Amino acid sequence: MSKTAKELIMTVVLVGVLVFVVINQVGKAKKKASPAKEGKSTVSVEKQKKEKQKAVILSSKVAPELKKIISLQKEKASEQYGRDPFFPSSEISEGKEGQMKGHHIASLALKGIAWKGKTPMALIGDKIVKEGDAVGEYKVISIQKNRVVLTKDGKELILTQE
Repeated sequence: MSKTAKELIMTVVLVGVLVFVVINQVGKAKKKASPAKEGKSTVSVEKQKKEKQKAVILSSKVAPELKKIISLQKEKASEQYGRDPFFPSSEISEGKEGQMKGHHIASLALKGIAWKGKTPMALIGDKIVKEGDAVGEYKVISIQKNRVVLTKDGKELILTQE
């Protein structure tokens, strides 16, 4: 046999093997694409359905609890709080010692003290006052370096800078 004949026979055999391998691979790919035809695949599909049913039952049990939690969070988020945490001063309560009860004194926050010449002035809330001026129902008695003394009905209220 000549060299060319040997090469031709070898080429034909290799091409045949190649065609055989390709056909087998295509057949396996088709079987994987349709899993419902195999017994194991139908079992896994049924198992998936049961898992989904369990999840639905579980979610129906958990859903009311989640709804309750969500509604509590929404309620908490919509609450209005009594004071602004960025605004100094809050409330004083009146006891037997003669302090004031329940009056919201946020507008009486001492924001600053300054002197114009020898006259001390204070910034209380959004109002600039000097000794003798009125702030709401209070009268300014004295302005000192770090505090302001106010009176109302004979009771003293001392404002200090924070």
